[in-house]
Amino acid sequence: MKFLLGFSRTVDAVTTVIGKSVSWLLLAAVLISATNAVVRKMFDMSSNAWLEVQWYLYGTVFMMAAAYALLKNEHVRIDILSSTWSKRTRVIGPARNAPSVIYAFGHGHLGLTQSAATARLVVQIANGEETSISIDPFRAGRFS
Repeated sequence: MKFLLGFSRTVDAVTTVIGKSVSWLLLAAVLISATNAVVRKMFDMSSNAWLEVQWYLYGTVFMMAAAYALLKNEHVRIDILSSTWSKRTRVIGPARNAPSVIYAFGHGHLGLTQSAATARLVVQIANGEETSISIDPFRAGRFS
């Protein structure tokens, strides 16, 4: 388990370095986009090459910094399905009758975006540590 936690910390550190480094590409993309718009409107000129550079920069930022946004919990959530589901379908925590069984379900098609945070909670529960957030709203026995 220590190896996996160390690996997870390494991945988080690499993701942070990449995310902070790539964020400067967004500034370049915005400047190129603004310059392109001004040149097109003022001088009636346009360059497909600069448009391509702009879109490649946006694509690179998205692909390289998406993991950083998820790591920092700064991504945009569009919760259409799970907000309509009963709160009984969302459970994180140990089973009442078998504490060694840890439930983690009810993400409502948001498993990809919530999996890292849920995994961290499951590891904390399994290790008997205090969880980084309160899991009381998600405990299996909360309705009994």
